[in-house]
Amino acid sequence: MNGIKYTEGQCILPYVGDRIQPILNPSSPAMMCRTENKNLTASMTCPIKAGSTITVEWHWREDFPNDVISFNHFGPCIAYMAPLESKGHGDVWFKIFEEGYDASTKKWCVDKIRERSAHGQWNIPIPADIKPGDYMIRTEIIALHEAHNKNGAQYYPNCIQARIEGSGSATPEGYAIPGIYKATDAGILFDLRKQYTSYPIPGPPLYKSGSTGTNQNAAPYSSQVATETQTPTAIPSVTQSNVYAATSATSRCRH
Repeated sequence: MNGIKYTEGQCILPYVGDRIQPILNPSSPAMMCRTENKNLTASMTCPIKAGSTITVEWHWREDFPNDVISFNHFGPCIAYMAPLESKGHGDVWFKIFEEGYDASTKKWCVDKIRERSAHGQWNIPIPADIKPGDYMIRTEIIALHEAHNKNGAQYYPNCIQARIEGSGSATPEGYAIPGIYKATDAGILFDLRKQYTSYPIPGPPLYKSGSTGTNQNAAPYSSQVATETQTPTAIPSVTQSNVYAATSATSRCRH
C-alpha cells in the first residue's frame, strides 16, 4: 500500500510448474489462478481501500524488468474479484476491469503495458462500493496471436490476496472460473490476420460501482466492445495512492 511493492508468495499466489507456459484450454481448472492446486495461499493479504487503484507489473522474470511480453502477443487485459473464503469455487467471480483494442490509436491493452513509459505496469481501479472483506483479485492477459485456431488463444491469469477496506455493501453477481469463456466465443476465437476495427471482450458483464452487477440484455459470456474511455489511466475517480503489487506474465511463449 502507498507505493509498497509486493512480490510472489507475499500477496501474490505462488506459481507451480512452468510459469512461462500459457493455458490453452478455457475449461482447465488452471484457468482460475494458473494452477490447479487451489490450496495454495500467499503469506500476506494486502490491505487495499475500496475506490483505490492497484498497480500490477507483468514480467516473465523479475531480473528482466523490461522483458514484459512478446511484441506480437496482442490481446486484452481483464481483472476479476471473488471472496477469498470461496477459494474461487462456484459462481463467485465478477469482472472489475477490461480493456481490449482501442480503434482510435490502433493499440491493444498489451501494447500499452509494453510501452517503455509503462514498464509493464497496469492500473486497476477497485470498485468504491464493494463490501469490505478478504478477496482474491485475478488479473489476466489473453494473447490472440494464434487465436484464429480453436484453443489457440493463450491465457495468462494471476491471483492476488487482498483485504478490501471500506464501508460499501455491494456484492456483485458472480460467475464461475473456469466457465467464463468458451473456445468459440467471439473474443476468444479471433483472427488477427483479418482486418478489424473493434474487438468483443470476452467474459461476463463489467461491474461498475453503483450498478447491480447484472445486465439483462447481455449474453452470458460476451461483454461490450472496449472503447477509448476504458483505458486504466482514464479513471477520474481514483484519488488513493496506488497499491503496488508485482505479478508476472511471460514473453517467452509458444509461437
